[in-house]
Amino acid sequence: MLNKQWYNKQEILNIYPISISTYKRRIKNIPPTKTKIVKTERGTPLRLIHESILDEVFRERRRLTKKEKETKIIRYVNNHYWNFKGNIVPVNGTIKNIKAVMKFFFDLLKQHQKNKRDLTLFYSIEKNPNDKYYHAHFLIDCRGDMIEKKKVMDTLKLLCDNNTPGETRIYLREYDLFFEKRGAEYATKEENYGYQLLY
Repeated sequence: MLNKQWYNKQEILNIYPISISTYKRRIKNIPPTKTKIVKTERGTPLRLIHESILDEVFRERRRLTKKEKETKIIRYVNNHYWNFKGNIVPVNGTIKNIKAVMKFFFDLLKQHQKNKRDLTLFYSIEKNPNDKYYHAHFLIDCRGDMIEKKKVMDTLKLLCDNNTPGETRIYLREYDLFFEKRGAEYATKEENYGYQLLY
């Protein structure tokens, strides 16, 4: 999540999965009130861009290239346009089992999607705090061909035990694109036991 007002080029490249040439191309359209030039200690000019315009200018909905998938996946996930976020906590869930469940979940979701290329699923696996088993956090992007939340929930119920008054096994909610980057950051935190981006 952004926590200051002005960002320089290197900071922006560290946040968003874009190239230097993309950065240079996009700053041409920034309103003058949202950018400023300051002098560094060496006296060289440094361009700063206001945080209020960063997502509008640098956030984008696209697929990563194979090379980018290896190096920029976390920046991509943290800044992508997601529609849903959630998690599943299977009974006695192993890492191998959760990987298979999430792949099957993705395949089932594709059946509700007219344009299969518009579906993206990211998941990460995390250890349960109170036992030796695992659970998964996930983010879904179904773009303009929106899958209804009920269909996503019904699909999850096929793959995981239902919620009970004492346990939440399935959690799903709509993702607030501009105010919930923390949702993506939580899904990509360092303590995970593997993650994958499917599309």
